Amino acid sequence: MSKVIHSITFCTFFTLRYKFTF
Repeated sequence: MSKVIHSITFCTFFTLRYKFTF
């Protein structure tokens, strides 16, 4: 369960960074 939450957090962070970059 913890691994899933960590994965979602990482994915969200990456998406936000991508949107901000472009």
